[in-house]
Amino acid sequence: MRRKMSEEKKEVSRRGFMKTAGAGIVGLAVGAGIGYGAAMSMAPARPAATVTTTVTATPPGLVPKKRPPGETVLERALIAAKNFVKENNVPPGSPFNVLCPSGLVAAIKAASEKFAEATGVKFEFIGVPHEEVFTKAMLEATQKAGAYAAMAARPRMIGEFVGAGLVHDLAEYVWYYDPRMYGEPDGYPYPHCYSTTQNVGKGIYCLPIDADWGNHAFRKDLLDDPKEMDAFEKQYGYRMKPWMGKTPVPQTFKEYFAFTEFFHRPPKMYGNGEARSLGNGYMPFFLYFHSKREPVMYPFDDDMNPQIATKEGIEAIQEYLAMKKFHHKDQSVWSYTEQVNNYVKNGLYAGGFWPPSMSHFAFVDPASVVKGKNIAAPPVGRPRPDGTIFRRGAIMGGWGMFVCTTYKWPELGYLYCQAVASPEGLIIGSTVPGSWMDAQRYNQIGDRRRIDKTFRDYYADDESNIYEVSRVAAEVCPPILSINGENEYLLTLDKELHRAYTGEIDAEKAAKNTEAKWNEITDKIGRARQKSDWKWLKALYMFPY
Repeated sequence: MRRKMSEEKKEVSRRGFMKTAGAGIVGLAVGAGIGYGAAMSMAPARPAATVTTTVTATPPGLVPKKRPPGETVLERALIAAKNFVKENNVPPGSPFNVLCPSGLVAAIKAASEKFAEATGVKFEFIGVPHEEVFTKAMLEATQKAGAYAAMAARPRMIGEFVGAGLVHDLAEYVWYYDPRMYGEPDGYPYPHCYSTTQNVGKGIYCLPIDADWGNHAFRKDLLDDPKEMDAFEKQYGYRMKPWMGKTPVPQTFKEYFAFTEFFHRPPKMYGNGEARSLGNGYMPFFLYFHSKREPVMYPFDDDMNPQIATKEGIEAIQEYLAMKKFHHKDQSVWSYTEQVNNYVKNGLYAGGFWPPSMSHFAFVDPASVVKGKNIAAPPVGRPRPDGTIFRRGAIMGGWGMFVCTTYKWPELGYLYCQAVASPEGLIIGSTVPGSWMDAQRYNQIGDRRRIDKTFRDYYADDESNIYEVSRVAAEVCPPILSINGENEYLLTLDKELHRAYTGEIDAEKAAKNTEAKWNEITDKIGRARQKSDWKWLKALYMFPY
């Protein structure tokens, strides 16, 4: 199969494809829903708040060749995988092990069923706590035991995985099999289609399956109660306004803090439920940090000097810590699963900033006490003089599919990842009971009248506004910190934030400790290299508004 694939497209090398993709990055481009066969859904013009579907001409240097059969991304993967197994004599029942976080086992297993039927491989899904995925993956890089064919891991870990020789560059397969990566109607949103797939502009190593663009979830029943809102206005001197529909929601940090304080009514209900536990607490911090400067508060300057210990960085930590008085005493140790249970099953929080799965479980969990009582809202921001609101969000994790270099049949591994990450596969995975898989592609976010109906009907109720909110959250969310050393950078920040939250140190000390450690990490990797890589990533910090 590989020989035939190479013969069919020898006029278009992987280097040529990546060069064109890189041109799209430099041009800050997003694919606009060009059809299958139109040279890999390559990128059109700079993103805008509303993207119009267009047809883009074949980029120079890419000569379309005969494509594999299949009208959809999933069909192409299944047909090609079935042929690969036959042509390469893959024995029936060959083991196909997938490392993944425990919370995604149900989703990935469901999205894998058609592939199992087409190929006859025998799946084993090795679910571990999400904090252990990186460690398990790097152990495979060291031992080279062939433990996994594929992994569901954080896309931000690309740098470490590539450096360790753990994952395959999938660019050649991406070019040939066309997983529809860029733009509407069902590709990955900008800039995440680049930052979550490439290693600083080199290669394609990951097909994302779960985005985790952070947004708010609030108790809609409280915000719809006229008596509550009258009392709120009496106490704070203003009324909050709707973002969409009729329900008022906090839209600025001032309103967010006021809402949190007003509805803080322990022990029955706490004002806020944002993550503050180790391994999770750094995620909501970037809600406070990214919006401290326009167009965005960068984590580094152009010389890779950390910005955490600047005046604005320390202020962001102080705002982050200010929520503590509205938290339950165990917030510093509760995992995201426990936060979900607290909000959904116990009604313990009035609101917070979480992945979109919070609004999902509020709707689908049989034990939910907030079904029909939840509303999503985009990341709160800071008011501008012209009356608009400057919003910047944060990625609350995210997951993507990787192919391990220790697997015998990398092309088959890629086809599996394409099947799971396809527009069709993601709908299967995100609509199975117990799934933690959130929206990732354009066919899952935006105008609820245009997204996939199966996903819309299952994922959440229309009145939650989660579909429209998710699109805005994606558009105002900076890229993940996908440069080498990112895991160490972020876990260092996480540790210092946790020390400050538990009262061991203050905000300024946490900021200075983080700055010192980040400089050590940068120097260890090589400042010149990190500056170059950061330059690539910084170019993706662009927003439509």
